[in-house]
Amino acid sequence: MGAGIVGAQFACAAEMLSTYSGWAKADSDQFKAMMMRVFYPAYDDFLWRHHNTFWREGGNTHYRLNWDTANLASMMAIGILCDNRAVYQQAVDHFKNGNGNGRIERAAWFMNPDGMAQTEEMGRDQGHNIGGWDFMARICQMAWNQGDDLYGYDNNRVLRALEYNAKYNLGNEVLYTPHRNSELKYTEGGTSPAGRGNFVPMYEMVYNHYVNQKGLAAPYSQQVAEKLRPEGGPNIKVHPSTYDWFGFGSLTYTLDPITNGALPSGLRSNWSNGQVTLSWWGSAYAKGYHVKRAAKIGGPYTIIGTTDAQTTYFSDTEVKNGISYYYVVSALNPNGESANSVALAVAQSLVNRHTFDGDAGRATLSGSPTYASGKVGTQALVLDGNDDYVTLPEGIANYQDVTIAAWVKWDGGANFERVFDFGSEIEASMWLTPKAGNGKLHFEITTTRGTEGTGVLETDPLPIGQWTHVAVTLGGDIGTLYLNGVAAATSTITLDPLFAQTNCYIGKSQYPDALFKGSIDDFRIYNYALGANEIAALAQDKQP
Repeated sequence: MGAGIVGAQFACAAEMLSTYSGWAKADSDQFKAMMMRVFYPAYDDFLWRHHNTFWREGGNTHYRLNWDTANLASMMAIGILCDNRAVYQQAVDHFKNGNGNGRIERAAWFMNPDGMAQTEEMGRDQGHNIGGWDFMARICQMAWNQGDDLYGYDNNRVLRALEYNAKYNLGNEVLYTPHRNSELKYTEGGTSPAGRGNFVPMYEMVYNHYVNQKGLAAPYSQQVAEKLRPEGGPNIKVHPSTYDWFGFGSLTYTLDPITNGALPSGLRSNWSNGQVTLSWWGSAYAKGYHVKRAAKIGGPYTIIGTTDAQTTYFSDTEVKNGISYYYVVSALNPNGESANSVALAVAQSLVNRHTFDGDAGRATLSGSPTYASGKVGTQALVLDGNDDYVTLPEGIANYQDVTIAAWVKWDGGANFERVFDFGSEIEASMWLTPKAGNGKLHFEITTTRGTEGTGVLETDPLPIGQWTHVAVTLGGDIGTLYLNGVAAATSTITLDPLFAQTNCYIGKSQYPDALFKGSIDDFRIYNYALGANEIAALAQDKQP
């Protein structure tokens, strides 16, 4: 942790001195060699092994966000200082695909319907939470200076987290989902008030980037930047931890105001409980927004709502199931209304289907799966229970409401084999097993490793050696498990599958459980909860 905190400061200080004539080249070279020989190996070892806590194939989240981001920031800074592209790229790759909490999907791990992202340490305390995001912001700034836009990665996922943190620490309430990491002994059940409102001096950097370079609105980050202006530097009288960051952001990052804000962009939607919730990126100078809807692409669009400058989300309650809608947003600027954003089509639909008729489609096969006569179409996928499984694209079921359905022929075997398992780790996933430890066909959705807030659906175990149609629907706050088109279990489930889904498997668990042995056919994912009649039709091999 200590090496991670100071390494970036050493490397950045050396980079700033790189053109200083008073620093002899031999001394500079010796310093760079020390950073590569002493500091870099510590980061490389920690980020890959996490002190041997990575006992699962996909890694785990034993170490909190601030550990990973401190080490990533220092690794990246050393790569830049030493002109070592491989070290720099290693840090970028960890940001995008790493095994720990420094991976951006795990750092900003739950995407709320209002467009903000819950951060990994929000339930711990605000000092660690915001400190970890200071390192994350520095990673993005260093990459930006190298020509890589991590600030904007995954539709500005970093900004979603920064705005979430700023909003809460300014005294506002935010949405929160219970959270455990992979080995935490308790659940963080709500936002932590510890240290609330104690900001670190990073907001000038992020505010000026998003607002005065990109023309986006960052209303809560802007409020914090204005509150702290001018940002100071380390001060031992305040707290020793002030030396963990650079400070002086007003001096080093202030830009002239951008001439015009960007158009509203990045429209997202969730359809649940009879309403469509939209979120978008606002415009730098907007005083509010018009939300518009049409029945066809290109309009005509009708204004269905207006929000203020800080509210970049809207819920449309005048929608009907089975109908497609098209949405745009315009900004209400001081000089008039902007043009419309790019349109977003919103419809309840079959979003992914894997027929496995001798072809895996967009899925990736591991081991040596084979094909045999199937239940639907011509063939089905056969998994041997030894090394066979299927990996689907990341985030394949990131919908507030969802239906997952498939024909399954289970050969029998160990408890906790998986029909499917979608999530980022054992603490945040949804999965279905033919037989759990209690002998039941078991569906589970959790963000707390099976503890508080977990939703469960159970019925008799899956029959062995015969084709069975299995479906799970999550609609509003109701979950239903169907067997051969008939509802077998129904329960209140308030948790939505909007958590990061970096590992989406058929036949494989996030845990080191046994692999599935049997056949899978016509695996489907819908972005809404099918009704009982539609599930019955699927079980009769009819398209709903």
